[in-house]
Amino acid sequence: MTTKKTTEIAKSDSSVDSTFKKNVDSMIANRDYFKSQLESIMVESQDYHVIKEKKSLSKGGAEKLATGFKLYAKFKIDEEAKKAFADVPGLIAYRCELYNSKDEFQGEGGGADTLSRNQNDPNKTIKMAQKRAYVDAVIRTTGLSDIFTQDLEDMQGSGNVKSKQADTKKTINDPHKPASDKQKYLIKKLMEDLQLSMEWLEKKAGKLETMKMGVASQVIEQLKNKQNNLEPKVQEETSDGIPVIDSETGEVIKDAKTRVPETNYKGI
Repeated sequence: MTTKKTTEIAKSDSSVDSTFKKNVDSMIANRDYFKSQLESIMVESQDYHVIKEKKSLSKGGAEKLATGFKLYAKFKIDEEAKKAFADVPGLIAYRCELYNSKDEFQGEGGGADTLSRNQNDPNKTIKMAQKRAYVDAVIRTTGLSDIFTQDLEDMQGSGNVKSKQADTKKTINDPHKPASDKQKYLIKKLMEDLQLSMEWLEKKAGKLETMKMGVASQVIEQLKNKQNNLEPKVQEETSDGIPVIDSETGEVIKDAKTRVPETNYKGI
């Protein structure tokens, strides 16, 4: 059966118009060349983050691509999305339209967020919704969905990332172990939102690549406080008077037996 199908494909291929075939071959070659050049200019941990073997495009990476394609963005409120999800409290949705230097429409994307996810901060919610719409628009317009995904949230349900319930479940891990991929991703994402550089992080807490779980959890907590314009929270203490931090979520765990090791981390 397989041999017959292969023969049929070969016959059909030989009957394809030579000009059309040449154009298709040229298109494939151009695409392969473009992807190879793209890999040489896109910087991991800056333009994209690798999560469970998926490349999640950052805002900075989207801006680099848009600049390369000479595209600029226009945002507008997504009325259709708001109407379709009218039962979602505090929903803010935007459409991002991309145009070339001749002001010709090239493509668009959408993004949304809710006030509850951003401590009821409307400015932050708008910023996040527009960011998602922008990244989505760039991926769609440049035709790079086979290379990049929009964000970690887009991978939910794909089988490559645990469900939200599993992600948020508190587990006590050895703080001496290397920081998890989830911790590294969260630190990078928080730093991106706060417009902080990797050099800044290294001065404060050391290199992310060699960071331990205990230190990473403290960094995450401090970055969250910085993002919310809050003073660092006073850590609760366990029954023996020593604070214990959930190494995945950065939350303090009461009455846990695992202790956070002493480090040289001085805080953000």
